[in-house]
Amino acid sequence: VTNFNGGSLFAGAGTEIHLPKVTSYSHAGTGRGQHRYLRATGVGALIDLSGVTTVTGGTYDNDRIFIEAFNGGTVDLQNVASIKDRSDGELGNRSIDVTADGVDSQVRLTSLKEYRDYYSFDFGSGRYSTVAARNGGEIDASLVDTFQGVNLELDGTGTLAMGPISSFTQGRIAL
Repeated sequence: VTNFNGGSLFAGAGTEIHLPKVTSYSHAGTGRGQHRYLRATGVGALIDLSGVTTVTGGTYDNDRIFIEAFNGGTVDLQNVASIKDRSDGELGNRSIDVTADGVDSQVRLTSLKEYRDYYSFDFGSGRYSTVAARNGGEIDASLVDTFQGVNLELDGTGTLAMGPISSFTQGRIAL
C-alpha cells in the first residue's frame, strides 16, 4: 500500500500494522464532523507509518485527526517533517491531536520540524491542536522548532522530547 488517506487505523495489544511505503497522510474528509484515528492501544500494538513525511488536516468544520498511543502502544511517524491543519475550507473546530498516554506508550515524530493549526483559540469555533504526553507516555519530536496554534500538555509523568523552539505562536502550554 502506497496511498492511505482519509482512513483510520486501530491496532490492539500485540497487533502490528505496517504501511511503511505510504508517504503522506491526509484527512480527506467529505463533510463536516468527520474524525480520523491512528490509534495503537496495548502492549505490543504498533502502527508503522514510518514513510509518511506530511500529515494534513481536513477542510470541513470539526474535521479532526487523532494520533494516539495508549497503554504501551506505539505510533511510528518517524519521518513526518510537517503536521498542518489546512488554511482553507471551513476552519472551525478542526484539530490534529497527538497523544501518548500510559507507560511505554510512544508516538515517534523524530523528524518533525513544524506543527501548525491556523485557526486556534479558546472561544467560538476555534480549537487548538493538542500534543499531550500523560501517565508515562512519550512523544519524541526532538527536531521540532515551530509550533503555531498548538496546545502542549504535560502532566508531570509524560515526556515530550523537543529541541530548541524558534517559534511558538497562538498556542498555550499546560504543565
